[in-house]
Amino acid sequence: MDEYVRPSNGEPIRSVVLETNDSVVVVWHAHPGQEIASHVHPHGQDYLDGYLR
Repeated sequence: MDEYVRPSNGEPIRSVVLETNDSVVVVWHAHPGQEIASHVHPHGQDYLDGYLR
């Protein structure tokens, strides 16, 4: 997974891990205080996994 985690001091970077006809798996790296812009998935869902330091 390390190859997909791309820390940034600017806006968090979205890295595509896997994409199929039915789904997309992405990884975000957000530093404390950074935010991921609000967005919707009209035909899907978000799953958040991580931890706070």
